Amino acid sequence: MRKTFLSIACFITIMCSAQIQVKSNGNVGIGGYDSYSKVTVEADSMHLIGISSVTTKARHDVQIAVFGNAVRSQPLNELRSYGLYGVAGNCTSGYNYGVYGELGGNNHGAGVFGTIANMVPRINGRYAGYFYGDTYVTGTLTAGNITTLSDARYKSNIQQINSSALSKIAALNPVQYTMLSGNAIALANTEQSDTCTMTMTTSNEDLTRANQIHYGLLAQEVKELYPELVHEDAAGVMSINYTELIPLLIQAVQDLSEQVSALSNSSSASARKQAPKQPDSTTEAVVATLYQNNPNPFTEATIISYIVPVEAQQASIYIYNMVGEQLDKYDLSSFGDGNITISANELYVGTFLYSLVVDGKLIDTKQMIITQ
Repeated sequence: MRKTFLSIACFITIMCSAQIQVKSNGNVGIGGYDSYSKVTVEADSMHLIGISSVTTKARHDVQIAVFGNAVRSQPLNELRSYGLYGVAGNCTSGYNYGVYGELGGNNHGAGVFGTIANMVPRINGRYAGYFYGDTYVTGTLTAGNITTLSDARYKSNIQQINSSALSKIAALNPVQYTMLSGNAIALANTEQSDTCTMTMTTSNEDLTRANQIHYGLLAQEVKELYPELVHEDAAGVMSINYTELIPLLIQAVQDLSEQVSALSNSSSASARKQAPKQPDSTTEAVVATLYQNNPNPFTEATIISYIVPVEAQQASIYIYNMVGEQLDKYDLSSFGDGNITISANELYVGTFLYSLVVDGKLIDTKQMIITQ
């Protein structure tokens, strides 16, 4: 009786034009589709309505509308397995979904849930998608905001980063590179025992990504300095946790700032004590000198002091960025012992070089830092 009711329900949900094929092995195909699974449905304009029922599994009631299981009892490398396979297209642009999931009601959960190793955690919150386990994306991941769990209540053994951060960061080797195409990566990760035929095409997106220049680090090199920042998957492919590299960069900047500040204070104090007086006819010639700016680092303004011999014809102070591009030039109108004031508003937050040039000769170059 129950089988008869289910058969009638299936016929009601399928349009009259559909064809049903029953294979000798018990597989059923609907809509003219050759069935390679227990039930396969194909149609251009029909709706398949899942009939939900309540069953008991592992002491929990489970309500299932559509259930797919494609797990073999024994591994076989000659087949591909899809528990649920969806393809959609050629309908209203922007409204084609191969697989659609929606979280209804008011309780916590997810529209689409993915997990590995049969792990089913309790979800706190409402999510369109929730993935429990490692997730791999080959293309560009676009998000309005990305956060990392960092609540102090979930952490233990909290310690300050050791003082070697600066030296290790300095040893990293930033590079620019282009990526292999998606096909090349897929072929490199394909197991030799997989005898299925792989049909691959190179999309325009693959070609664009292959030609695009990227900037980053090499995982093999990072592993030598920070092995905990490098993840290696089952195929031996390495990736870098750039997010956790940020605290190390912050610590390195703080260490560098302390060193520069100490050096600046020491140099400025020494320079003020040893600054020669204005020469006269009975003293020896004055040597052109450039002093460290004070304060350094600075947020609003800093003073650069200098000495230019009175007999000089022309003297200027040049400002450069760290790649050597000239940003500004200050022609000095007064010689002897003098100074100029640099406003932070004239530049931007960062590290800069400044040089004193007297009569076409470079006297000295020093570094200054602008902070927020």
